[in-house]
Amino acid sequence: MAAQRFRRDRPVPGVSAGFGSLYYTDCRPGHGLQGRAGFQFQAASPGVAPEAMPIVQRSALYEAPVRWMRERRPVADYPASLAHTAEGGLFATAAGRYVGREANGTREGNQFTHAVVTGDPADYGLVRPAQLWAAPWWAVEPAAGTELDMLAAHPVPGPLDTETVRDRVRVAARGEERLTALLSAIHHLADSERRRTVVIVGADPEAAACWIAAATLLLPRPEALRVSFKIFVVDGQYGRHDIIALHPEWAGRWADTGPGSRRAVFDLDRGRHTAVEPTSAACFWVPRFLAEDPYDVVDAVELAGQFARARVDRAEAHVEPTGADRLAAVVVAAGERLTTSGRHQEAADWLLTAPEEATMIARDAVLEAVLRAVPPTSVARTLVAAAEARGWASAAARIQRCLLTAEIGEALTASDGVVALRTLTALPPLPALDRPNEDREHCRAEIEAALRGAGPDRVPALLTVAHRHAVRPATANFRSAAYTFAAWWVAQADPNLEPQRWYAHPEALDWVRDVLRGALAGPRHAYAVEAVRARWWRPLWQEACDPGDGLDVLLMSVAYEHLQGATRSQLMRNVQEWAFARMAGGAHPSTVAWNIVFGERTPERPEAAEFLVDLVERGWTFSEEVGSRLCRVLEQERPLSGEAFWITEQVRKQGYSLPPWLAELGRSDDAMLRVDSLLDGSRDTALDALGGCSDKDAIPLYEELKARWPRHAGTATADECRAVAFTFVLATGRPKTEQQRAVFSVLLGQLAEVVAAMPKDVRVAVERSYPNGLGQPWWDWVSEVEPRLWSLRRRSGARSAKKPGKRGE
Repeated sequence: MAAQRFRRDRPVPGVSAGFGSLYYTDCRPGHGLQGRAGFQFQAASPGVAPEAMPIVQRSALYEAPVRWMRERRPVADYPASLAHTAEGGLFATAAGRYVGREANGTREGNQFTHAVVTGDPADYGLVRPAQLWAAPWWAVEPAAGTELDMLAAHPVPGPLDTETVRDRVRVAARGEERLTALLSAIHHLADSERRRTVVIVGADPEAAACWIAAATLLLPRPEALRVSFKIFVVDGQYGRHDIIALHPEWAGRWADTGPGSRRAVFDLDRGRHTAVEPTSAACFWVPRFLAEDPYDVVDAVELAGQFARARVDRAEAHVEPTGADRLAAVVVAAGERLTTSGRHQEAADWLLTAPEEATMIARDAVLEAVLRAVPPTSVARTLVAAAEARGWASAAARIQRCLLTAEIGEALTASDGVVALRTLTALPPLPALDRPNEDREHCRAEIEAALRGAGPDRVPALLTVAHRHAVRPATANFRSAAYTFAAWWVAQADPNLEPQRWYAHPEALDWVRDVLRGALAGPRHAYAVEAVRARWWRPLWQEACDPGDGLDVLLMSVAYEHLQGATRSQLMRNVQEWAFARMAGGAHPSTVAWNIVFGERTPERPEAAEFLVDLVERGWTFSEEVGSRLCRVLEQERPLSGEAFWITEQVRKQGYSLPPWLAELGRSDDAMLRVDSLLDGSRDTALDALGGCSDKDAIPLYEELKARWPRHAGTATADECRAVAFTFVLATGRPKTEQQRAVFSVLLGQLAEVVAAMPKDVRVAVERSYPNGLGQPWWDWVSEVEPRLWSLRRRSGARSAKKPGKRGE
């Protein structure tokens, strides 16, 4: 009876007033409640509801067979009766017997019925109405007066206590089969499409009561009390009850157990019954009732009903317990163990979805049953979800430890290590837990033990499990397995094993670096280079920082080949910083940086220029070898751009000799060529190139720039706009010599007249033609030359509709 303490609606002794009693029989004048002679209620308990009497009168009185009365059979031959009904919120149970002659004459047909009635189903306690057969407190004769005592709640049953009922069914021929069918037929009463009146045929009323008791013990009490029955009914066609019992001599066609009878007939004397579709509930409860402690099973039935009712608002509503409700109930009430993965999952799903009221009762027992069985991963994940959803902080750590064990097992036993890895990486993250140190150490030791014995193809899945559970295994505790795995991993081409595709242990890439370094230093050098180029540069390059380490040099070089944009530029700057910061003696740092970034290839001019700009901005020198390689870059480009001229000037400034063709080009007075180059470069390139010119060389440049200005103020080509923009930049960029400053001052004044006549859209086009725009200095200067536009218009007689706009307009 382990579950009694859990039952929220278990009656408490002394709270209820109990049952009212009613006696019904043939009365002499003045001996009944009506005072007249004849059949009537002879006595009653005070306060019995008025509606109780008609309910008992039409549904619970003893029925005497007319034929037997005609045959004058002895009173002792007549079987006793037991009836139960539920109507209008009242429950009535009645026991009756045949008395014989009427009290007021000599005719046969007198009977005596004692009925007990209540409006509180809890008054029945733990017994079912059929167990009240032959209870010792039933009256067998009229009372001396008309007033009766109340019957206390929780009435004592007769000989059909729960264990006796179980024993009788268990020893009956095909007892389990019959009880399963009977209980299923009673379940079908709630289904209008499958409902059939249940008919029990047998000469022994106690046997009929025993089978009804067995079936209703396996219903939750509210449902059991709503099942009406009557033992015996004289004529089945007038039966008003869910279950009617018929004596074989009265049954007639009602004893037919064939499928065409439209009834569920159970012939106890002949040992046969109508075929009934078994219900899952009957198949669940009956074997347990017959094989285990029947009291525990009955308590589990009650508890399952309570779980089901927790899902609805109205206590009186009929709700069929689910299979999971039943399973949770037998775990709690009967201590049943979970022996299959299906049962584990069912119980875990119940913990996740059951009403809070139900889980408050059953959580600890059901959770313990699931965890004790070391469930599979799907079950453990359901428990994790339940703990998170319901806030089970006290149980969360233990549940996650269970999941850790399950996931380790799954990683080790999966048919394929990559499949296991893919499954794990697709899972959502686990809730973060504040585990005690002891628990953390236990988890770490479990992971490390698995890693020590695992094949290399299982290591990624195990490391992913560790990451999911925030466990950091120590390499020292599985070092041999770690490097065996790393050597295997380097050779794998499966994209699922790429480090960015799974939660690699933070030190796992260090193991790979060690393996690659060893290969680069030995006969497998070419293999290591190919592995880095094919797969390993991407996950490893960002940690590379030592120009003296062969692997780091290879990683940085390969990474620069593949990267783009700002990331690529930043890598170049980092390489230069590391080279200049860490190299002492040997090759010049600029040579080291060049070799790392470009290797043996000759870069394109923009790459080389970027390399040189980064050095110049930091004030670092470059080696003659780098200067030579820069000149080799320029050999690929003729005519030279402004950027190329700037590179030439930087090589010359370092004092390194230029190739003859480049030295000669640097002294060329071909202004048109030089201007073309200037316009292709940046401001700094143009200023540096201009600074390297003599006055003799610079003046033709100024003239050529002026020749490139727009011919008409109202329109301008892209090249003309760029010529204006570079003239402005050079003229305001502090030319080198006094003569250059004087020339550009005149040139800037001439440019002002051109710009003053420009419409708004041409000025905007000029500003935008310069890389990244001319910015605020341009518009400040334009605002200064705008008055000249006003003067020009006045002189030309032009009328303006409005004052010229501000800068930028």
